[in-house]
Amino acid sequence: QRKPAIHYLRDWCEHVLPESFCNCLFPLTVLLLHPLYQQPDMRVVLLRTNFASMLWSVAGRKAVLRAAGCSDDGVDEDDSPSAWEAWYRHVERRVCSLTEVMHCVVNSSMQAASQWTMPEVSTGVAAEARSCTAQPEEHCFKPSLAQPRLHEAACKRFSESLFGLWEEGCNRCISTGLVDEGENQSSAVYETFLSELCSDGSGRQPDAPSIPAPPSDGRGQGDDFEDVLGIVCSFVCSSAQHVTVPRARLACLDMLEMLVSFVSQDTILEQIVPYSHALMTDPVAKVRARAVDVLTRTLDRVQQLPTSNTPLFMEYIFPQMMSAISGMNNEPVVLLAVARNIGALASHAVRFAELSVAAAQTGQAGSQPPSPGKRPAEAHAAVEVETFDVQWKHLQEFIKKIVKALLEYLPTGGGPHGHQPSSERLGAVAEEEMLLNLAVGREVKIALLRNMCVLADSFGRDGTHNFLLPYLISFMNDPAWE
Repeated sequence: QRKPAIHYLRDWCEHVLPESFCNCLFPLTVLLLHPLYQQPDMRVVLLRTNFASMLWSVAGRKAVLRAAGCSDDGVDEDDSPSAWEAWYRHVERRVCSLTEVMHCVVNSSMQAASQWTMPEVSTGVAAEARSCTAQPEEHCFKPSLAQPRLHEAACKRFSESLFGLWEEGCNRCISTGLVDEGENQSSAVYETFLSELCSDGSGRQPDAPSIPAPPSDGRGQGDDFEDVLGIVCSFVCSSAQHVTVPRARLACLDMLEMLVSFVSQDTILEQIVPYSHALMTDPVAKVRARAVDVLTRTLDRVQQLPTSNTPLFMEYIFPQMMSAISGMNNEPVVLLAVARNIGALASHAVRFAELSVAAAQTGQAGSQPPSPGKRPAEAHAAVEVETFDVQWKHLQEFIKKIVKALLEYLPTGGGPHGHQPSSERLGAVAEEEMLLNLAVGREVKIALLRNMCVLADSFGRDGTHNFLLPYLISFMNDPAWE
């Protein structure tokens, strides 16, 4: 006989799903259904608040300490409180804080959430947000919302309570033959859950943060944490392009950069790379620059490349980078980010070309017989040399275009035709802009010089002699001594 759906859900939670489903993912998705967290900005705030806790509970303290490099600093992995403190401080340093923009986030989110019909909740996020919006604007400039903090024990109790209520309602429907229409529905379980999660740190002032209690003992969830954090990564990615506050997009990029050390190769290629790529053309220059940095560090973690991703650089990354450089007023921070990462990107392009050739050869070896008259090794070597040479020739041309664009769009400190106008003819603003342009141009050239050795290895002897050396000589004639 077929059992009720709640029975199958319990069986899946016990035998199929990882333990973190009931302790983290399921309660998190319930929180995301709250009207406030239907808004992308508040959703990012929730994820940012619980980011350290989720990685600690899912990946385990040993994995997070290794990723953060805290083990090398003498932090004892077996000492859970000190390990949690070191990890929490590391996340606070690495991930952008949203405390300073909470007044913008809360006001817009409450306006959107006011269109929803939601029950009166005496505790938790909704009540504090309503009390804040009821006050004068000067008192709500820095609202102090007690964001829910996921605790493993509280989340597990909530999941069990909710499953119990679902089973009770299912049995009632089976016995009466009627479906509940609201008279037996109650929000008490949700109120209790929100109140318990918001009680930690509710008295904390935004300008004097303290370290919350560890969400769990940090033993982790076994070998399944890559898939679990891949779902968390999808939550971050789905919100990144829809937030209205630029600082929230920076926080999303910071979280994606930290997730790279914990998620699978498929998650990196299918989620983190595309969303970082999309933010490279963000209207805010600082976001575009951060997206370039995150994308470069993300590609360093890719060790296997499917054949479908062979044109990743030629058709996907490099054209988008050219758009980030040439469009939107050529902001100096974007030029500096590209110049700082061009050497690493060139190295990744070469490595990805090698990986794509190796993947193609593996597929051919498994599906095609050797060519007549050739030994298998000779046939594969010929394909590898030809394919790699063709790919790298195109990559060289694109890298040359990027370097040329960097120097072409470089801000200059002088007037037209290189003449320096006198200080008397310049106002204070124009003179400050001229000095800023000189400083930016100098920093971009220094960043390119630091990448010259890597670019020379990538270009080879002819490319270095014909392309890089002329620029190197021109840099030697620059008036700046650096």
